[in-house]
Amino acid sequence: MNSKLALGKQDAGEAEADFNDLGFSTRTIHEPFQSAPPRFLRGAPQSSNCGRTTLVEPHGVDGDLSATWQLENKLARLEGAEAGLVLSSGLVAFRTLVRSFLAAGDEMIVDRPVCTDTAYLMREIVSAVGARLVPADLSDPEAIGRSITARTRIVYFDTPTNPLNNILDIAAITEHAHAYGLKVAVDGTFATPVLQRPLGHGADIVRHSLSKYITGHGDTIGGALLGEATVIRQLREERLRQRHETTISPQASFLILRGLNTLASTLPIRTAPAGPTF
Repeated sequence: MNSKLALGKQDAGEAEADFNDLGFSTRTIHEPFQSAPPRFLRGAPQSSNCGRTTLVEPHGVDGDLSATWQLENKLARLEGAEAGLVLSSGLVAFRTLVRSFLAAGDEMIVDRPVCTDTAYLMREIVSAVGARLVPADLSDPEAIGRSITARTRIVYFDTPTNPLNNILDIAAITEHAHAYGLKVAVDGTFATPVLQRPLGHGADIVRHSLSKYITGHGDTIGGALLGEATVIRQLREERLRQRHETTISPQASFLILRGLNTLASTLPIRTAPAGPTF
């Protein structure tokens, strides 16, 4: 076998380098990791679902399947993240983020022109932990310095924004936020990794509502959080504490993986240059 994806023929470092050299559409289909679940999941109770293997997560938590593990790894690779966490919905992903990094009295800076319904849900989730949303116009990154207090912990925004489709400067916002010791989380749902990878511009966490463009078929829901391994480990611990509402179904992971295979079809069409006329 001469494929670059044949892990048995080279060490892991070479395999990863070769994989990253492949085009985006190829990377949505293939992965540089084995299809089998990690070693700590092997030997767990099994059952059949959608032609895939159902496994039981450590500590006796149902629902972490081979398909879910593949989905987390593939999304992480496409976003340039060290690790990923897939959850039952995009809203649950936001709630997990809030519960992991905010406590009573803390504040989260958010971009001001957020969709009204979304703003209401965000306020309810943040208020539930006793924290507060602080709106700021992040089209001017210096607004962070004017909005920060001793209790500010995180800056959160989406770009392109909903519903105005404004483009925010991720690198500039991140630079200002990090100068104050704040984490930065970006909602990349609209652009997807096809067009935008916030981690490459300095963001700490990327959130996705997978039921939109990534799934592509409108037949399931899911959410994802992607970032450094230490950050995702903290988020995963929160997920385990709320496992009955956060665990994604095996069927949903399978369907989202199917949708990822054609995600690159959303890339802008490249037209060939006009040829000579006769």
